[in-house]
Amino acid sequence: MADAVTLTCTWGRAPIPVTGGPQVAYLLVEATPTAPPSVAVPLNFCLVLDHSGSMQGAKLESMKAATRRVIETLTADDVVSIVIFDDTVQTLVPATPAADKAALLAAIDTIVESGGTAMSLGMQAGQTELQKHAGPDRLGYMLLLTDGQTWGDEETCRNIARSLGQAGVRITALGLGAEWNEKLLDDLAEFTEGNSDYIAEPNHIHQFFQRAVRSAQGTAAKDARLLLRLVREVTPRAVHRVTPTIANLGYQRSA
Repeated sequence: MADAVTLTCTWGRAPIPVTGGPQVAYLLVEATPTAPPSVAVPLNFCLVLDHSGSMQGAKLESMKAATRRVIETLTADDVVSIVIFDDTVQTLVPATPAADKAALLAAIDTIVESGGTAMSLGMQAGQTELQKHAGPDRLGYMLLLTDGQTWGDEETCRNIARSLGQAGVRITALGLGAEWNEKLLDDLAEFTEGNSDYIAEPNHIHQFFQRAVRSAQGTAAKDARLLLRLVREVTPRAVHRVTPTIANLGYQRSA
């Protein structure tokens, strides 16, 4: 629909003064859905969850409760998979339509804490599940939660994220507590145009999980393109994305 997205333009200063020479001006262009999508884009949603020994107690129980809430939020048109990792990996729920909620919730109940942390194994298994239903008719999304460092496989994690980003999958990378690698999670999010965040307390996990699933369900368009036609003598100098993280989009002025 032509009016599915509304563009709002805001100048850094207005009015722009008329001068005798060149000047620099900043323009913010915001693209927002005109209304909530009448038909949501079906999700291909994978949860990759740390269940290492350090997750015992309140962390694990809060994670399981938050995961149950995600399952309850998904529709029968969505595909969901759940991968759990410690220093090994288990595909708890292979990619499947989120219709049989009882079976999905029962699988979550079986999660117990164990072992160390090898995040790349979880990400690899998650990527495998996401590939099963990849396509232009679904929004690929990985929700990753860890409470610890992953040792020796950081570059493998980054390479998986790059591959997921190229396939159009976004990662929301969440660090719980204070022992995780902030730079690594930021990189995983950046490579997929996703986001990363810090969860201070276990009882806040459900808020971040719900925010992630609502963001995915609120998608109004995929692979959108913005064409700007500028008046004479106006030349862009740089183009940056502002959200979810600030990034230079690589625009280069022609010679």
